[in-house]
Amino acid sequence: MTPPKTSSRSRTALTVAGAIVLVLAALVLAAAGAALWANSKSDGGYVSTGNHRFDASTHAIYTDSFKVDSDIPSWLFGRARITASSTGGKPVFVGVARKSDVDAYLANVSRSQVRNLDYGPFTVDYAQRVGTASPARPASRSIWAASASGTGEQQLTWRLRSGDWRVVLMNADGSSGVNADVKVGGRITHPLAIGLGVLGGGLLLLAFGALLVFAGRGRGGHSAVPVTA
Repeated sequence: MTPPKTSSRSRTALTVAGAIVLVLAALVLAAAGAALWANSKSDGGYVSTGNHRFDASTHAIYTDSFKVDSDIPSWLFGRARITASSTGGKPVFVGVARKSDVDAYLANVSRSQVRNLDYGPFTVDYAQRVGTASPARPASRSIWAASASGTGEQQLTWRLRSGDWRVVLMNADGSSGVNADVKVGGRITHPLAIGLGVLGGGLLLLAFGALLVFAGRGRGGHSAVPVTA
């Protein structure tokens, strides 16, 4: 009588499950490595881009709207930091405000909307919006959730809040011809602890996956015992 093939199928299932767990472990370990790398490169807990030049002949440069969801855990990623340094000889202004407020403030003002922004390598395109009005000095408006202005390097720190937002870069006097070097970063809370915790979970998954693969392949050498009906 031929022995049932259940054991062979079980070994195959264990091997496949182990391979899947090993792939998952590799992804988790990669995430742990990224967190530990971020900790080594952080500046006071902030991980930032390099300085990159933004310039336009219009009155303002502003980003596409970006949505912040309320379910982002503040203990993980709660603050953003934007550093701007004027390169055109004029005091610079940088601010974050809700999309609707920015659109109302810059209505009928010539402005440049950031498009196709890429940091590796850095490239940026602008969609030009025509207008004939001269804007009020940006710092005189009360629409900003966070802002900074002045000569030299200006640094804006913003606690993330839910909603649709835009970042605006202008000359502090509202004049046209905006030129500035900008650096953007985010603060990751306790990156070392997070990285080590994820690393530990990845190592556990790695051990579990290897155990499954070993269990699936380790029984293949046993010969079947004939069974007499």
